[in-house]
Amino acid sequence: LSGITVNSLTSVSLAPPLLLWCLGDRSERYPVFAGAYAVLLAFVYQLSGRLTKRLGRLTAASQLIADGDYEVDVSSAARARLDDEMTDLAAAFSLMAQRVGTRERHLVQQMATLKVEIDEAKRERAVADIVDSDFFTNLTAKAAAMRQRARENDAGGN
Repeated sequence: LSGITVNSLTSVSLAPPLLLWCLGDRSERYPVFAGAYAVLLAFVYQLSGRLTKRLGRLTAASQLIADGDYEVDVSSAARARLDDEMTDLAAAFSLMAQRVGTRERHLVQQMATLKVEIDEAKRERAVADIVDSDFFTNLTAKAAAMRQRARENDAGGN
């Protein structure tokens, strides 16, 4: 049998039942617990590094999307050995980027079509403004009169 001396014991929660205890720093088992604590901290540090690296790549890819690059592969930015929430988030980002890119290309095409239609309407309006002006009406009348005189001169000269 072996035991451990605890300096303090406190009930933290009844559901789930949790206890908080403090190990005396003079205990024989202190080096074992300190070593386990160090290993646990190293593990947590490694795990958090992997998570933040993936999150950093996902953030960089999402910034490219925000800048208008809808062809970026977001799902590869959050790749991992096992699928998790970040992998699902990356897949959703990829789908959104694809749909936004398709929608933007469609809107650009619509804008080009509308620009042509607007340009044609402006041209028709400009032609109508010229044709409907007094100057053009007078010019048309003078041209008709000149043609009439030219026909009369040709008919009279024969």
